[in-house]
Amino acid sequence: MNSVNAMTLKELLQDVTQAVTMDVCVSGLQLDSRQVVGGDLFVALPGMREQGHQYIAAAIDAGAVAVLVDASLSDELGDVAVPCLAVPDLKQKLGVIAERFYDFPSQQMFVVGITGTNGKTSCSHFIAQVLSSETMPVALIGTLGNGLVGQLQSATHTTPDAISLHRLMREFVDTGAKCLVMEVSSHGLDQGRVNGVSFDLAVFTNLTRDHLDYHCDMDAYGRAKARLFQLPGLRYAVINGDDEFGRHLLQNLPAAVESLAFTQAEDCSEANVVRGELLSQGRDGLLLAVQTPWGDGRIHSELLGQFNASNLLAVLATVLLHGMGMTKALQKISQLRTVPGRVERFGGVAEQPLVVVDYAHTPDALEQVLLSLRQHCAAQLWCVFGCG
Repeated sequence: MNSVNAMTLKELLQDVTQAVTMDVCVSGLQLDSRQVVGGDLFVALPGMREQGHQYIAAAIDAGAVAVLVDASLSDELGDVAVPCLAVPDLKQKLGVIAERFYDFPSQQMFVVGITGTNGKTSCSHFIAQVLSSETMPVALIGTLGNGLVGQLQSATHTTPDAISLHRLMREFVDTGAKCLVMEVSSHGLDQGRVNGVSFDLAVFTNLTRDHLDYHCDMDAYGRAKARLFQLPGLRYAVINGDDEFGRHLLQNLPAAVESLAFTQAEDCSEANVVRGELLSQGRDGLLLAVQTPWGDGRIHSELLGQFNASNLLAVLATVLLHGMGMTKALQKISQLRTVPGRVERFGGVAEQPLVVVDYAHTPDALEQVLLSLRQHCAAQLWCVFGCG
């Protein structure tokens, strides 16, 4: 049994598809037929390489008591030995089904979603570090793993499938998490993996060329990112005002969403803005002067790079909207540790060379890292990179 409660199909699918009268009891949800155990509901989705309905027989042999199949595959079904329901657009509805099955876990935490081409991982870990305390356990979901801060388990996807996502959130709530910070990929948004998640605050870092093998063009890529800011129930948006697409998002937010832009522009005079001025960069990090609606201050961080200055402004805006006081926020942000593989520094003490390891995997990300590191380097800058 892999759920908090068993439910009948009728309860689970209410308002999701046509009236369901079957009272088959479901004790788990599963997308992978190899993971099915007795009592599970097997969900057969269309895929890019394989089709879920091909594994219905295997799921039933493993103990599935019912099957949901996308309506587009219903004509290809043979005889099925258990109740089998065809649901139109099942992939987009699965998040709502999983949310209901796991008893609405995202509604029991403050949920922050972060999207953008670069900076998602760093910002998510920084925000979680700042918010985490004995009285505020914070969970993370993203590229480097899932779990409470300091207790991450490895992950296969930046944004898990809808069932795994809601299952994880239920586990986090049951272990005491009060806040969740998660990376939200464009694939995850396009495929409906975060449908059913009650986001309180959404963060946008930037938009540069990436994933065009999937999205085909930048317009489609941007539209996928924008979905996070149109989800029902969203309360706050923190958006990069220095990014062209970010400014587009700011102009098209739902009226009910309270927005806060962050920028390093010198001529910004808008009220709802967190503005930063990079005063200095060196081997010991960066010094950033900040102006916010909550007051002004300075951040002295061991982090390297102008892009990290932007990340820190996003973090500051987020934790201020969450309710943290300005003085405490500046203190905790100044103490942030680097994220593994994200401009992670080694050496640099006394006569040691400063070595930096970064995951930069797009042309823009690599360019930004090199340009930023040049500001911290008085001598030669060597770059070793892989291009697999």
